[in-house]
Amino acid sequence: MKRLNLILIVAFGISILVGCSKPIVIGYIDNMTGFSGRKGKEFMMAAQIAIEEKNKLGGIKGHKFVLKAVDTEGNLNKALSAMDNFIAQKVFAVIGGPELAEKAQNAKIPLMIVNSRDKVNLPSRDYIFRNVLSYEHEAKVFAKYVYNVMNIKKLAILAVTNSYGLQIVENFKNSYIEEGGVIAIEKYIHHIEDPYSDESDFKEELNAIKGKADVIFIPNPAIENQRILISADELNMKVKFISTSSYADPDVFTEARNLANGVYFSNIPEDLTESTPAREKYEKAFEAKFKLTPSFESINSYDAVRLLIAAIEKTYEEASPEEKASLKLNPEKLKENILNTKDFEGTMLKLSVLPNGEVNKEVGIFKSEFMGFVQQAVYILQDGKLVQVK
Repeated sequence: MKRLNLILIVAFGISILVGCSKPIVIGYIDNMTGFSGRKGKEFMMAAQIAIEEKNKLGGIKGHKFVLKAVDTEGNLNKALSAMDNFIAQKVFAVIGGPELAEKAQNAKIPLMIVNSRDKVNLPSRDYIFRNVLSYEHEAKVFAKYVYNVMNIKKLAILAVTNSYGLQIVENFKNSYIEEGGVIAIEKYIHHIEDPYSDESDFKEELNAIKGKADVIFIPNPAIENQRILISADELNMKVKFISTSSYADPDVFTEARNLANGVYFSNIPEDLTESTPAREKYEKAFEAKFKLTPSFESINSYDAVRLLIAAIEKTYEEASPEEKASLKLNPEKLKENILNTKDFEGTMLKLSVLPNGEVNKEVGIFKSEFMGFVQQAVYILQDGKLVQVK
């Protein structure tokens, strides 16, 4: 009797038995150590659930999927080294952070970002994808909400000149002006590194804005926003403030107290959605395997891997007999199949990939009330138009 050849693949403590057919390897690179690595580890576990679901269905024509995970322990050099190894192994795709984008782009290996909202600074990024709400997309959607729903047609900007503030302002401003909005005045301030030695109150900038707009956009950290709110009150400015996800910091109430109430801002939506059969199936599988209840956010990783698997399968189906036999699929076709994903059945909603490689994500609208934050609604863009989903 001929003995079946077996390959034992161990990836971050996960043992997977696959037959002699060549496996389809997806890499996973993230910090999975200690408190700071909890999310990375959970997202890896969510990815594993998606892999196992597909393998139970036979994989692709007998080719099973394998998740190879590398714990970077928060070390950038380890992350880059892991990416080099995956490139050498010719993995089909990698899940990781923006720091891997340049290597992925140059190697023509699709990179799916699920655990970072930061901008990818590359002149060309057609192999870079994302299934988490980016700051860029958040700002664009919020600008449309401000103009069309809040009916604010003119506003001022008072923003910190750090990387977060500048990328938020750029995308918010472009989207707002595109809708027809007017930016009355822009003023920029420095980030307060030490609130005890730096007593900046930004009254000079507020005085420059005074009388030019009734609404001020403040996409800043809590310390700057507190001082802006206090100074505006001292200057007797009767203005409305709006912000983005940086406002979701309870520290904004430390000094500003009730002055910090009444501010509308955007952020990743809270989990207020009723469950779906797909979500119940995912959570049941996760709990059965890991004896833990998965977070709502982990669905980003689970769906990202499912989306990658679907694109790889489509690329395989379109491949030549020679490509199928060698399992050397055309990376350009794989990239295009990911980019052309439309109305993919996600766990909560249908997913579509935008032209910039980002999955079209929902944006939550919040209001600060009673020294806390309350979600008001959730919106998504469909054909460039705002659609309320919650």
